Order: sequence, then structure tokens, then C-alpha cells
Amino acid sequence: MAPKLRHGWAEPTETAIGYILPKLIGEITPGGVVPSGIPAALAGLLQTTPTQTATFRVEQVAPRAINLIHGASHLGWWLIPLLAGLGVLGLFWYLLSGTPPAPVVATYPSPTVLPPAPGTAPAPPVTAPPPPTSSDRIRHGVFWNTFLSRRGEDDPHLVAGAPSSYVLTLDLSAYDYADFVSSAVRGAAADRRFGEYLGTARPGALEVKIRPIVIGGELMIEGPPIQKMAIAREKLDWWPRTGEAPKLEANLGIGARYYGTTVGELSKILNAGTVSFPVRAQSAGCAAILFTIWNIDDIPLDQVLLRLPVYRNDDSTDCPTDSARNALSGGFATFLDPQLGLGPKAPPTVDAALHVFEMIDDPGDKKKRVSILIDKAEYKQQSGLSDRETGVYVWRSDSLLSEYIGKANGLPQQIARARDAAYGGQSAPYANAADELADVVFAGDPTDASTAVSANGALEALKKIAEKKGADKQPAVLLARLIGPRNEKLYMPLGLLGAAGNHRALPRPVIVVQPLAEERYTAGVECIDPWAFGVTSQLQDLPEDVKSALQNLPPKAPAPTWEDWVDTLDKLRRYLGSNADAPSAGNGEGLLLLAHHDEDYVWYDDDARLTRASFRRHYHRGSVAILAACATSNPRDDMALLKTLNHNGIDAMVVSPFMVQVDYGGRLVYELTQVIREHRTERNTPTLAELFSEATRNTAAYFAQRSSKRYEEMGLEYVLAGDAGLTLCPAPHQEQSPR
Repeated sequence: MAPKLRHGWAEPTETAIGYILPKLIGEITPGGVVPSGIPAALAGLLQTTPTQTATFRVEQVAPRAINLIHGASHLGWWLIPLLAGLGVLGLFWYLLSGTPPAPVVATYPSPTVLPPAPGTAPAPPVTAPPPPTSSDRIRHGVFWNTFLSRRGEDDPHLVAGAPSSYVLTLDLSAYDYADFVSSAVRGAAADRRFGEYLGTARPGALEVKIRPIVIGGELMIEGPPIQKMAIAREKLDWWPRTGEAPKLEANLGIGARYYGTTVGELSKILNAGTVSFPVRAQSAGCAAILFTIWNIDDIPLDQVLLRLPVYRNDDSTDCPTDSARNALSGGFATFLDPQLGLGPKAPPTVDAALHVFEMIDDPGDKKKRVSILIDKAEYKQQSGLSDRETGVYVWRSDSLLSEYIGKANGLPQQIARARDAAYGGQSAPYANAADELADVVFAGDPTDASTAVSANGALEALKKIAEKKGADKQPAVLLARLIGPRNEKLYMPLGLLGAAGNHRALPRPVIVVQPLAEERYTAGVECIDPWAFGVTSQLQDLPEDVKSALQNLPPKAPAPTWEDWVDTLDKLRRYLGSNADAPSAGNGEGLLLLAHHDEDYVWYDDDARLTRASFRRHYHRGSVAILAACATSNPRDDMALLKTLNHNGIDAMVVSPFMVQVDYGGRLVYELTQVIREHRTERNTPTLAELFSEATRNTAAYFAQRSSKRYEEMGLEYVLAGDAGLTLCPAPHQEQSPR
């Protein structure tokens, strides 16, 4: 028996030989019978005129600041049996053909030796063979690789069919598997922060936590929300410390090129760490999963975004044609990607991104959150060992932001005080709410001074962005995501940070873009048409002037075809129960709803209510909803109405986490209806964000002209979630205004 090997690459080397030799023998003896001549599958390999040289060009991608402990090489033992086995095979071919086999030569450039970890002796340099003569490349570095498997069969194309269950694997390796298997998904290079962590971590077993976040409703992760990945660091630092790497790479290249080695087989040989998640493909579309990578202390190290086309029966998807091959992207720059970069009408260019991850540790019920701000203009990944990453701010806090937004004595208390001040005609009524919100969002852990420094740096960076863009007469765009402890998507009223008169928040207002929980690819969506108006003048506590205006909203003559008035509860029930099957084609629809709402019910008056189950209507992609209803996005509640509408096809919503002030909400709905009608008649195509902004200005002007109320900033309480680029349809030329 061979002695027990201690080096991490001994077993993968045996595995590689184990895959290749049986396939060679199988090709030589088809059907288990020794042939009288050379099998056709091998004829090309045995030609001698001209002599073939299979070459593999190796391109090194330097690992990002990785200094590791190196072990001695123990790989040489297997060369003797391997060479003997190859000699037997060569003799066998010679007896069959009378012609000696053509040599297979692997050539490589001279590698760059990385600096050793502190306290270790440098390894001797490897003498490289002559330069390559082929265009094939094998890169070296630190890569994330991924693939799907089903019933034990690997699918390197990363395309799923619904309804089906799969196992989704995320690997860490010194290789990009696509360099061996041409049909595999290209790997994503690990972020510099991850490389620094590998280099500074203690020797021995190393673990990181993988937290996948599903974006969209096409996929569902059926296993635990977080898994640990054990990393064998010697596998990441193996090349070029030992001369065995070129031989293994040549064998793997031959196996992949001629004998169909799969990505799953490569993973067994080359992975330095792997985790697998059971996933369920549910519906057709462009699915996405964000793998966030953390150390054991919940410090973010990297993230990898996977895009995955999902098909169901004959349903087609509008995913980009190259999405399967280019499915993986990595690094903190992906935080700047609004709506996953899939939509042709994506929101405006993002200037900064704020991502907040909440966690509750068990046992102990310890609450904490980690926030990451990316400044797009300043963001720069390290390109060398001496460079510093800029434009990235990471800080920890010892509380949950969602609790502050939802609890009665948190932000809602400041909103109530701001409304009182606005009602009394005070200037800058929302200044104190803005300051306190900034204090909470950008608060570091009081037990860690470094996090406070990073949090303050993030706030100052965001202030500079808002000031610079505002000076150019265009508000800055902030992409924001709040991920709750159970990986649920929550919403933050960050527009309040730009309220006038504040001292510690932003000097100018910003546009806040927050994706919905289920993001869909909206290619081919032309515009929003028709609209349903769930508007009634019978709500309790409506002022007489607002009630009178709402009574005059429905058209006197029969409503045009694009207007559907559902101003009684029975009409609303019928509307929501119709069209239960998702339409296959058409424009997006609009829903404008003014109603009372609590966690479980919607109603117009006290006579009857609708439950969540009443909302069965499915919408074509690109549909929008504007909800002038109380607390529809309160993170402390279930957000059942928001989730149901989003699941049923709504791709953009205007919602509020707070109780809606009835006089403001009623007048806002009136102004929205008039703005929609006017732009249709004038054949304009404003976006949903532009419609809402114009309506809030008109609402504030109405109250300012008739009273001392200062409602100019009450619209900041609302959250615009989803695709802000969806536009209104213009009216046909022959259509007349309903007024």
C-alpha cells in the first residue's frame, strides 16, 4: 500500500487519474472487446504526421493579497505508477497500430511566486517549460464557481426548468472551471477583501458563512438560510509552489477536451471549499440569487450575484441570450446594480448604494446589523498588494433598523411630531426626523470605535454626493436594500434624510431606489395602461373640501376604456377577483387605491372588509400600484398587501410604512388622478416617479393656498419601491378627456 498522504492535493490527483484512465481504456476497448484496429475516437490522437502537441497556456491572476502557510509537497509518489500505466497504454496502442503514439506536451509560462506568509520559509521557484504555442488559457487566482445538479447529473449551462428541484453548488477554487469546460459558467474572481481575510486568518481549518438571498419569485431555497463553508487554504495556494500543477492541469484539460469531464467532476478535484443549497424552480423568468459571504464574526467579505434563466413548459423568458454563460459576477461593485442590470428601462444611474443586513443570533437573541455603503465615483478595487480599496464603508450596529422604523416610539413618533409642526405652519417640520434617522442609520457599534469611524465616513461621503449632484441640478440616486433577519426584503423611508433644515443628515434631497422583493425582467413592456381607480369619497374623517373633490373625480359620461372605477367595495372585490390567470401579453396596468388598511384587511367604510385572499388578480409585468393606505410597508407587520400585489405581477409601488394622514392622502389621490389624465391627453409619457413627484407638489400647493399648513415634505414619508422607470401610456389621438 502507498503511504498515507498529508498534502491537500494528493486525493484530487488520484481522483483526476481515476477519471481519465478508465475513460482511456473505455475508448480503446469499446464494448469490452479489444479491437483489431484503432477506434475512430482515438485516431486523431495517434497521428504522427504531423506530430500533434496539445498545449495549454496558463495565465496567472494573482490572488488578492493572500499570504498563506505553505506545506511541503508530497505528490511525487504517484508519478511512477502513472508513468507505468501510460507506458502500458502506449505499448498497447503500438501493438494495435504499429505506430508509436504522438507525445502530449503541456507547456507553461514562468509563474510569479507569491510572497510567503510571515514566519515561513519561501518555497523554491518552479522551473517552467517553454512558452505556449496555443491560445488555450488556464488562469490561477481565487475564483467562485457555480453549477446546478439534478438527480446526480451536472448541468454546466445553468438553465432550470419549472417546476423542478435542483441542488445549487457554490465552489471556491484556485481555478475558473470554464477554463477547462467550455460550456461552463465563467467563474467570478474573489473580492480583494476576501483575499485579505484569507491571508490574515490563522493557519488550519478556516470557515466562512454563505447567506444566499433570492431576488425574484422564480426560485425558492428549500434548505437553511445560512451555511458554513470550510476552506482548505493549501488548495488555493498550491500553484505555483509545486511542480505537480502543470501535470494535473494537462490531465484535466485532456479529460475535459476529449472525454467529457463535467463541472461536477472538476469540482470534486479542484474545489477548496463548497456548499450546496436545495432550490426549487417555481415559475418562468430571470431568477437571481445574491450569495453574500461573511466571516464567522459577521463581517462581509464578498458577494456573488448569480443570474439564472428559468423555463416552464412552453413559456419563454426574456433573459439575455448570454445570461447562462455570463451568469456569475462578483465583488462589492454588484451592490451598485439596480434591478440586477436586466431591464432596458433601468432606473437612473446609481450614484451610491446602501445595503443593510439584519441578524439575530441564537441563543441570546442578540440583535445586530451590518451596513455597507458603496460610493460609485470613489469605488476602486485594489489592483496590487500596495493599493487600498476606496469608496467602500462597512459598519456594525447593535440594533435593528426595521424595529426603529416600525415601533411606535421610534421613527413613527418623530413623524407624528413632524406632522403636527407641518399642520401648525412651522418651517422645516421634518428636520428633527431627518437628523434622528441619520443618527440611527449611520450609528456604529459603541463597543468598536473603528465601526463608528466607518459609519461617519459613509455619511460624509453620501453628503458630498448629494451636494455635488444637487449643484448640477439633478438629485443623486441612492440604491437601498434592507434585508431582515429571515432574509426578507424590507423598506426604508430614506427620502426623509434630505428634509429641509436638518443639521446631521443630507444637505439636499436624493432619489431613493428600492427594489421590490420579487424583481422581474421587464423587457418589452411599453407603458402603463389601463388604470383602475379604487377611490371613494366615503372614507371616515375626510375633510369636506377633499370629500367634494373626490366626489367629482369619476367621469360624468361613461368612463373611457382605460379607466376602471372601483369605488365601492363590491366593485373592488370583483375587480380583484377577476383575471386570476396571469395575462401573457399587453401593457402594464395601474392601480390607484385610497382605502383604510391594517395588517390583514382593506376597507372603505365600516360596513365590510376585504381580506388578503381577495387580492387574486394577476397583472402583466410592468404594472404599478399607488397605495394611499396606512402602513402598507411597515417592517414590523407582515406587509401582506404589498407582498401579494408584488407576487401577482406588480413591479413598482408607492407605499408608506406610517399611518397615512387622511386629508393629505385624499388630496394626493385626487391630484394623482388629474395628473394621469392630463399627461395621457397631452400624450406625454412621464415615469411613475415623475407622476408622484408632480402630484405631491400640487398637493402641497393646494394646502398652502387655503391654509397655513406646510405639507411640502409630507411626500417624503412614502417609499417608491420597484422599477422607477415604468412610464405612462399616451392616449390614442381620437381619445378625449373624461372631464
